[in-house]
Amino acid sequence: MKDEPTLNQRTSLEVVRSLGEAALSAARELGILDRKSRIESTDTEVIIPLSKLPSEKELASLKSRLISLQISNHSFKCRKLRPSNLLEAVDDKLPPHLLGALPHSYDIIGNIAIVEMPENLLAYGHIVGEALMRLNPHVKTVITKAGPVTNTFRLRSYTSLAGEQSTLTQYSESGCVFRLDPRKTYFSPRLSYERRRIASNVKRGEVIVDMFAGVGPFSIVAAKLGNVRKVYGVDINPEAVSFMLQNVLVNRLRGRITVVLADVQETSVDLLSHSADRVIMNLPMESLVFIPRACNILKREGGVIHFYAFVSEKISREAILKILKEKIESTSRSIVGIEATRIVKGVAPREWQVAVDVRIA
Repeated sequence: MKDEPTLNQRTSLEVVRSLGEAALSAARELGILDRKSRIESTDTEVIIPLSKLPSEKELASLKSRLISLQISNHSFKCRKLRPSNLLEAVDDKLPPHLLGALPHSYDIIGNIAIVEMPENLLAYGHIVGEALMRLNPHVKTVITKAGPVTNTFRLRSYTSLAGEQSTLTQYSESGCVFRLDPRKTYFSPRLSYERRRIASNVKRGEVIVDMFAGVGPFSIVAAKLGNVRKVYGVDINPEAVSFMLQNVLVNRLRGRITVVLADVQETSVDLLSHSADRVIMNLPMESLVFIPRACNILKREGGVIHFYAFVSEKISREAILKILKEKIESTSRSIVGIEATRIVKGVAPREWQVAVDVRIA
């Protein structure tokens, strides 16, 4: 049996229905609208909850804007207010000394929230998870990172905090839809700007090879927004490739994207040699290792490599660019120019992911 709604006894502003909108606007402007109670109406009247009895000045203002009104008392149903931040959402359920440890940011992928929890908050994970779902009503599952991205498939472990156990979800971006499972595939919503940026640089009729395509976000956004001739999405993870195939169909890009299950270093990928105008290398932890393969995939007359790497106080951007230049020149290719460099996102204290667009001859 459902609980009866709580009632608040409040001062009320009662007007005929035709004046309802004007009365509500006036109460808002005067700062006397009670936002914790629900506005009510009858066949003939609108009854607006007020936070206090209007002063003489406020009452005069109301009367100057409304032909007729009545100030009375009324029992209003409580209105559930959505919290504006995580601190409000946890309410008083956390010990005060832990409030400062609450995460300041989190990722939302479809109906899943992924939050990084400090060690001292893990025991209160369910409280934080429930609070995140109150703050984001469309979120059905909250998980926390339980380790770094590891292995060839770029996966990490997660621990469930609240909500449903399933981590299968659907995410929308730039008019595209992506089905994925963060436990089985790598995906970052924080790269959405990068995906649009690369797509905006694509020229008519280009061939693109996405060397570490995952579930296909770079490939699909480029094919959807750019006037490409063909995109090849390559990945070594069978689960990611399965999702990529689904995403190609869902986004109606069959024929424009070819999905390849393979290690880009394998001889089976030799079929892509000298085929691409543009190569995407979203594997920042190991991208330098694959530069020779990227240079081999570019057309003989050259093209652009979108290169990603991590930089820090120990390994500077300049140091990465120097190694990148040496790697490219070791393949008998040459750099025509660096078209863009930018910090994509912070990944740890004093560590960042950077993007480098390099044109190669």
